[in-house]
Amino acid sequence: VARDQTWHRAHFACHHCSRPFVEDRYFGQDGQPYCELDYIALFAPKCARCKQAVIGEAVSALGRQWHPDHFVCAECGLGFGDGKFWDVDGQPYCTVHYKRKTGTDEQSSGLSSQSQPGPASAPKPPRETCHHCNQPLSGKTMVAMGFKWHPDHFVCRKCEKPFEAGRYFERDGDAYCETDYFDLFAPKCAACNEPIRDDVTSAMGLQWHPAHFVCAECQAPFVDGKYFAVGGRPVCPAHAAAGTPTQDPD
Repeated sequence: VARDQTWHRAHFACHHCSRPFVEDRYFGQDGQPYCELDYIALFAPKCARCKQAVIGEAVSALGRQWHPDHFVCAECGLGFGDGKFWDVDGQPYCTVHYKRKTGTDEQSSGLSSQSQPGPASAPKPPRETCHHCNQPLSGKTMVAMGFKWHPDHFVCRKCEKPFEAGRYFERDGDAYCETDYFDLFAPKCAACNEPIRDDVTSAMGLQWHPAHFVCAECQAPFVDGKYFAVGGRPVCPAHAAAGTPTQDPD
């Protein structure tokens, strides 16, 4: 059972590559499950510098996404310690190299003060907002599920705890830890009333853990899958003989 649907175990695979999921780890997009590699390749934003997928923390600036270590001066490769940078043809520059690039440094360019163009104001990052709090993003940003978040805000919607090893489950645009996702959304076993996380048996209009779908009288599994519904309970043919079957054997 996954993404509010019931699947044959062999059919629950990546929508793109059709391979089964490693340790049942998958990512949802447009109602379909994807393995981590294909989800990243198909849907993750790309770093403006290295063109590789941005997963986890990101810097949003100049209308693009960057790995935090790659958002540096295009000339000297140093980061922006004070958070200030200059936009030259869509690339970020530190103040020193902005002046040299644009001829506003008299010593390096030889231009007089009369011929210097006035320095532009440092550009403001796009007014993108966190999916959780709807407040503006700046600096480090978490990119997940097709949304952007403040790193401290990408937590389980219910318990508000960070995700162990980055493992989360998506529902209606929100992220949940494994425990809360199954407690809230997984179908409950008709026998034990606990969430069904993996394989499921559907019978009598209900869903069961396979190990719990047994005869209500003797607790033995059903040979060849044959059972009778007696009083709303599944029973084996031998014990059904003691009552009146209300349903043909499946």
